[in-house]
Amino acid sequence: MAEFLVGFLWEFRSVFSRRAAFAWFVVVFAGLVLRTDWLGVTSIVRALELSPVLYPHLLHFFHASSWKGEDLLPCGVKWLARIGLIVLRNGRAVFLGDESKVPQEGRRMPSVKTLRQTSETSSKPSFFRGHEWGFIGILIGFGGKYFCAPAWASLSDDKPKPEAGKSRRKAGGKAKKKRQAEKDEPRTAGIVKEASRLAFSLGLLAYLVLDAFYAAGPVFKAAAAVGNIFIVTRAKCNCTARIPAAASSGKRGRGRPKQFDGSVKVNSMYVSEAERFETRRAKVYGRDEEVRILARLLNWEVAGSLVLFVLAETSHGRITLMCSDLTADPVDALELYCHRSLIEVMFDNIKNLLGLMEYRFWSKHLEPQTRRPAKNGVRRESTNQEATKRTLAAISNFLHVGLVLLTFLQAFSCKFGARVTDEADCWLRTPPGSIPSVFIAKIAAGSILRRILSGSGSNPIAEIIHAKMKSHTGDGSLENAA
Repeated sequence: MAEFLVGFLWEFRSVFSRRAAFAWFVVVFAGLVLRTDWLGVTSIVRALELSPVLYPHLLHFFHASSWKGEDLLPCGVKWLARIGLIVLRNGRAVFLGDESKVPQEGRRMPSVKTLRQTSETSSKPSFFRGHEWGFIGILIGFGGKYFCAPAWASLSDDKPKPEAGKSRRKAGGKAKKKRQAEKDEPRTAGIVKEASRLAFSLGLLAYLVLDAFYAAGPVFKAAAAVGNIFIVTRAKCNCTARIPAAASSGKRGRGRPKQFDGSVKVNSMYVSEAERFETRRAKVYGRDEEVRILARLLNWEVAGSLVLFVLAETSHGRITLMCSDLTADPVDALELYCHRSLIEVMFDNIKNLLGLMEYRFWSKHLEPQTRRPAKNGVRRESTNQEATKRTLAAISNFLHVGLVLLTFLQAFSCKFGARVTDEADCWLRTPPGSIPSVFIAKIAAGSILRRILSGSGSNPIAEIIHAKMKSHTGDGSLENAA
């Protein structure tokens, strides 16, 4: 298993143009595995018992322009494909997309803005200051156990408001909806373009599974434009579609042929077409059960094309889906959407297991801002734009190194199964299955790393970390680690 870890890290050597940068990548990776607190970069120094004088070197690594964190995840996806862990459905990869919001109270942290809380948890505030990240994960698994491996992540930057002094004409509901759609178009269509690039790099067609926020016209139009992505998303509760007109068998009269036989609220078909539902077996959120399901091809005016609507009655209630693949089996569409919960598990691992959102990078060139939620005003100007951009890049680099770690832990569980549980050697109230969780894999990886670092044999990881520790053996002031 130690050889598997070493081989994984060396897959990323091509991302770093300098040997020193790759050495620091190995140090940070090991530190993220072994750290017991989430207090920023200093936690890596404590986890590996490095000299405090190495703290500025770690900061320089994250701020360096010689490498980009965005290049790490595509390399990890290709590695997953090479070891055979990517799950294919009908010969297509399965991408899962969503966004995640994280509170950040740094007064000089770039791109912090007021966000609306969309979680259903009542204990959270309605508005808060923080960062908004967009994610794409790829479905991997082995032996019936599935994970969502991170494949792309991007920070949604804040956007300036329209210039002051320009009055906005009062408009009705349709105009407001149009303005909101234009505002959300980069967020919704952008994720389709990124998924298309990932699918092209793998040489595969792919499904992109999204939640109801992405049930928008720009998403389906972008998927039709790229050609190698098929959308599966949950329909909104007020979705309306038009019924295509049946082909006339008689003599057609004068004028344009009839295109539609009226419109229908999609959710009303649970009652109006109840007798047309079929009973089929499907795996819904991991459990095999009988479901009542109906598939209808309807014209969705927002997308300007036909969309496959799938209506399913399950033990979890009614699930209404939209699919851009008009020939898809409705059970396949339902089972694909049920995999979407795995990206929420990925978010939980990122935030609560690895603590990757607890970054503390800030720029002294930004004016301090309030921590209280307020209306997003004009973008804050920096006295040094380049330095502030490097701070923003450092945030992205820190997160991407952590996402590489998450990819390794998921693949580690899939490839070694019960051996990972034995290596972890920890008490568990509920015994794990044949494929352990990421939590157990992290404990096992920590055990392997401690044995590597304390062993007397030669190991590339130990040589790199020991070289860093020996290169700064002088007494370092604690102020350098603050």
